[in-house]
Amino acid sequence: MEMIKIDRESGIPLIGLAYIGVVLRSNNSLIQVRPTTLCNMNCGFCSTDAGCNSRHNQYVVELGWLLEWVKAVVEHYEEIDWVHIDSVGEVMMYKDLFKLIKGLKKIKGVGKVSMVTNGSLLTKDNIKKLEDAGLDKLNISMHSLDKEKARLLFGTKAYDVDKVIRAVKLVKKTGIELWITPVYLPGLNDNDIEELIKFSMKNNCGIGIQKYEVHKYGRKIKKVKEQNYFQFYKKLDEWEKRFNVKLKYGASDIGVRKVKQLPVKLEKGKIYAVSVMKEGWMKGQMIGAAENRAVTLVDCDKNKGAVIKARVIENKNNIYMVK
Repeated sequence: MEMIKIDRESGIPLIGLAYIGVVLRSNNSLIQVRPTTLCNMNCGFCSTDAGCNSRHNQYVVELGWLLEWVKAVVEHYEEIDWVHIDSVGEVMMYKDLFKLIKGLKKIKGVGKVSMVTNGSLLTKDNIKKLEDAGLDKLNISMHSLDKEKARLLFGTKAYDVDKVIRAVKLVKKTGIELWITPVYLPGLNDNDIEELIKFSMKNNCGIGIQKYEVHKYGRKIKKVKEQNYFQFYKKLDEWEKRFNVKLKYGASDIGVRKVKQLPVKLEKGKIYAVSVMKEGWMKGQMIGAAENRAVTLVDCDKNKGAVIKARVIENKNNIYMVK
């Protein structure tokens, strides 16, 4: 697989792809910023197949190009309550992360900046740099407090949950709001989730339990069955009553409101001239550009530099796929 840099010179717009750039999944006042696809773990349930053994190409977005696109999006919305830095991999592998946070905080109209991490790269020094950069909220993905179970779930012996626990205690000494965000794997980490609920209460931090989602191109854990939302929320109800803690959250709970939607640039079913730019995330795909948006060209055998006619097959949530 190839490491691909996305910068101003590449000419690739930073709206339109799910795995890098600026992601706007609905018309609310939170935008996602994805600076890289790199990851240092190999979670067996990873919905994006990220990590050292990933089958995908890898990407890093140049800092200035990314901030330029975020600024343009914020200017459209006029005011954004949250900019959330996340990734299909691990955001702390982005070398300009601290500069990114500082840059986002300087953009007029940006309210707060949050990010998510698996916690494995959190050190005393890095935590201080996150605070100094102005990070408002940190989500740490922890799925078990048991050392061996945690290593199993993260897919590597390199994961040290005790180190992450120490990092949690260090973050609590800063002004950064802290949340624990485990993935619930029914039948596999039920007891672990309960221990994490107790851990969050003991350490006075929030906990946001995530639903296990099976994706076509992601990894799946044998014998773990995906729940529907009724089953998932029923389990959250059970835990809320048992531990007397809030576990179900909506947009209003985290200070997110409805805003005007970003205009759709490429209409579904229509044909556009698309410039072929770079290799795509998955085999058989290329990244293209049309109407100042990035698009994923599926089943594409054209070389970089070609201009082709392609039909839009998907444009939901400002993610564009053409064929």
